[in-house]
Amino acid sequence: MPEPPEKQPVRRSLSPSRQRLFRILALLLGLVGALLVAEIGMRAYLAYMFRGRIEQLSRDLPADPRKEVKLGDLVYPVPNDDIVYRLKPNARGVFRGAPVRINSLGYHDNEFQEEKPSDGFRVLVLGDSNSFNWGVLLEEGYVQVLEGAMQRIVEDKAHVEVINTGVPGYNAVMEVATFFEYGVKYDPDIVIIQYSMNDNILPDFLQENNYGTRFDKLFLFDPESLSYVMSGFQSELDLNSMRIKFDFHPEEPLIQDPDTIPDRYRHHVGPEATRGAYGRLAAACREKGIPLYCLLPPEMLWEKEKTWEKDIRYEQIRGFCKEFDIPLIDPFQRVRTYVLDHGLTSNDMALYPPYDWHPNPLRHALTAEGCLVVLFPHLEKYGVTQADLYAELERLSILTAVLTEKHIEMRSEIYRNPPPMPPDFGDATQNALPPRWERSPESTSASSSQP
Repeated sequence: MPEPPEKQPVRRSLSPSRQRLFRILALLLGLVGALLVAEIGMRAYLAYMFRGRIEQLSRDLPADPRKEVKLGDLVYPVPNDDIVYRLKPNARGVFRGAPVRINSLGYHDNEFQEEKPSDGFRVLVLGDSNSFNWGVLLEEGYVQVLEGAMQRIVEDKAHVEVINTGVPGYNAVMEVATFFEYGVKYDPDIVIIQYSMNDNILPDFLQENNYGTRFDKLFLFDPESLSYVMSGFQSELDLNSMRIKFDFHPEEPLIQDPDTIPDRYRHHVGPEATRGAYGRLAAACREKGIPLYCLLPPEMLWEKEKTWEKDIRYEQIRGFCKEFDIPLIDPFQRVRTYVLDHGLTSNDMALYPPYDWHPNPLRHALTAEGCLVVLFPHLEKYGVTQADLYAELERLSILTAVLTEKHIEMRSEIYRNPPPMPPDFGDATQNALPPRWERSPESTSASSSQP
């Protein structure tokens, strides 16, 4: 008898509901896998972009002073955890579209002797990129405009020097350490410490590059990280822009992610770091009999807030200054009034909005005016009068009028509607910057000529 055929196994088909379930699971697994790969790629890209560290920089000077340089070409590390880095003496180049020359003592300033002249009157400025003259000519910065104004007032009765120790990225701890390490040697008659909102945090090239080891957040969904990737931001070894990790709230001080702060620099970060630095500086100046002032340079004016009489983001530093009896130089109201009276906006006070909010020459000139009014009583010992002050303020008003007129005339679409250019526009800087701040003979003479 023939053997019966083997029974074929019965294949049971999945029910429609189970089929849908498996499809959903497969889709979810695929999605999770894709997100995991994307997260790994994001972390790798961010780690590569911000691989640069200040310790990797050398003291070599830029090879060609006519070419565009990065901040990394202008600074070098120092073995001091309070100062951390300095400007390279005698460095030359074109930075942010403006020629930059560092003097032999390592400052973006004219040459001066360490020993004060017998007829000298010195103002020492401690600050960051706002004082450094980021993206403007040396003579356009508020430090140099102030020096010229004070010299014209006293004429030949004294030799006025306003010494600019500003370095981009510096915070309060670095600025005060600069005073103790170098500034006291210059025997200043007045000290100004210029405050910025980032005075209690670190620039990114001093932060930890921990993108590969942090598991408390997903960088793929981090708006800050996404903005860097979308903009094509370059390695901070170039140090061309200040990338700072912080949470910003208008009425609160900046808060930096604690996981990005190296142990050796923790004493730089937080409100107490700024308070301690200001306290040390105030005590030293009081002991030496040096008048100390704190400059609050207006950053974003927020002209729509009609009721503001001062920048509320500075409330904390106002409290520190009150505690240590440090008088303020606060040109906020003057600058905002000027903006509103001339039909301008906050953008008209910035170097290259929305990518670069550093002050342009017009805001520098208005800041110098505010400094001059507060410091004038210290010049009265040279026999000058209020009439001399008013004459110089009139002269400065001519400078601001020239700058304003030039700015309005040259305002263009590239200024009002900037192209989608990343913050680090490197060699394209010269062509990218609007031509409105090319100097005219009238404005140059108004800011720097002698009587």
